[in-house]
Amino acid sequence: MKNTYHIQIQEAFVVLRTLKKENKQDAFKDKFMELLPAIKKYIQNSIETASKKELLKQQGYGVDDFVND
Repeated sequence: MKNTYHIQIQEAFVVLRTLKKENKQDAFKDKFMELLPAIKKYIQNSIETASKKELLKQQGYGVDDFVND
C-alpha cells in the first residue's frame, strides 16, 4: 500500500511535466514548492526504513558519498 505522500508525489510529477512542457516556469516553481514537504516525508521514511533494516553504515556517511564530481 502506497503512502499518501508517495501518491501525492506521483500526481504532482504529472502536473510538473505538463507545466515544463508548456514553459510555465512560475506555475512549475509554485507546484514544486508545494511538493517539498511530501518529498521530505518520503525521504525521511525511506531513511528510517533503511535504518530499521540495518542497510545504513554504522559510522555514517561523508559528503563524498552523496556528491558526484
